[in-house]
Amino acid sequence: MKLEVIDREEYGNFIMTKHHSFLQTPEMGDVFKERGLEVIYLALKDDGIMCAALVTSIKVFGGKKFEVNFGPILSDEKNEFNLLSEFFSKLKTYIKRNGGIQLEISPNIDYKIYDNQYNVSYENDSDLIYTMKKCGFRHQGFPVGYEKQQSIALWQYVKNISNFTDESLTSSFEKDGIYSLKKANSFGIKIRNLEYNELDSFKSLTSSSAQLHNFHDKELEYYQLFYKYFGEKADFLVAEIDFSVYRNELIEKIKELELKISASTSLKKEKKRKEYENQIASHKKRLSEIEQMIKDEKKEKTILSSAIII
Repeated sequence: MKLEVIDREEYGNFIMTKHHSFLQTPEMGDVFKERGLEVIYLALKDDGIMCAALVTSIKVFGGKKFEVNFGPILSDEKNEFNLLSEFFSKLKTYIKRNGGIQLEISPNIDYKIYDNQYNVSYENDSDLIYTMKKCGFRHQGFPVGYEKQQSIALWQYVKNISNFTDESLTSSFEKDGIYSLKKANSFGIKIRNLEYNELDSFKSLTSSSAQLHNFHDKELEYYQLFYKYFGEKADFLVAEIDFSVYRNELIEKIKELELKISASTSLKKEKKRKEYENQIASHKKRLSEIEQMIKDEKKEKTILSSAIII
């Protein structure tokens, strides 16, 4: 087997039917190039591509730093360790010949899988780390929290939704999640796609989240390039609240509760009346807050949260 540099098209055709991360796509390669990184598509070949990766490099003091994020991509996952050993060995030789002084690899292989109660449901008992150490790599360990996190997310939350309908998916959530969804619908919260000229709103939310959770955010240009190169393959989604809908919902609830109070005149229902009165007071407080928000924002719609769906 030999390691070759291949073009963007050949690489894209290879990964099309393989399990891969967006960080290993040609579109991401285009984003990397625009941001000043050198992008190389490398393939281990033996009568066809056996293994391939998008590799980036950047100049550092003394040479170049190379990275493979969530790669390489394998043609035969059953033979992964033999392929990985061969690929890593030849990759190190390639990098040394091309001025590399450092190589960082984050393999696209699950190490542990936890359930919602944080119990280990799967643990990779293979010799992946041993294989990489044997190839001369040093394991960096797994970071905890945002501060020590690398530029890629090593911890991910994954939910398999392939066998769900819209209705069964909702009922599969925890009780708190179902309650929140119902509340969101009653508040007039809608999901929509952002246009390119609205990306500053997306950036505003990522910036505030970065400050709150103490992680490094990307600049606006990154999201603009992402939008440009991924096109229809990526959706910049936002959850947006319509305060006018929420306000009308509160007004209707207050009216309904006032009617219930009028209908419950007997002493036996005094406890219920107290409950209704407390609910009315709570709704009126929210209504006052909404009116103030509309006045302060000078608009009736506000974006609450955002995400990129690829």
